[in-house]
Amino acid sequence: MRRKTPFEVFLAGRDPQTAGLARRLRTLLRRNLPGAIETSDKENWGIGRGTGYRDTLFVISPQKGYVNLGFYDGAALPDPDELLEGAGKRHRHFKVRTQSQLQDARVIRLIQGAVRQPALEGQAKPTAARSPKEET
Repeated sequence: MRRKTPFEVFLAGRDPQTAGLARRLRTLLRRNLPGAIETSDKENWGIGRGTGYRDTLFVISPQKGYVNLGFYDGAALPDPDELLEGAGKRHRHFKVRTQSQLQDARVIRLIQGAVRQPALEGQAKPTAARSPKEET
């Protein structure tokens, strides 16, 4: 029997459509952030430059029927198309409901903008934690 990856364990019990969106979203984020460090809790899967909270650039949060893509410092991102939601001081999110949204140039620009964004002042330096192996 093949052992489940940590990401598959995280997705266990989610509806297949939402789990599929989360898998594709994770692949897209990892493609745009080579060497990504991944962390998780029961509700969220973080992807960033290290294991600390402020090192996390993105958060994948599966919901019923969609996946929230959280941007840690989304309030500072240029968002001319007003795709991001939320009124927090830093955090913003985007609801991924379809696969086609993951191919939308506007969404990809948001992701790339978050990756290019300079590190926050006082942010911890990237840790030596290893990123999980890419799934096949």
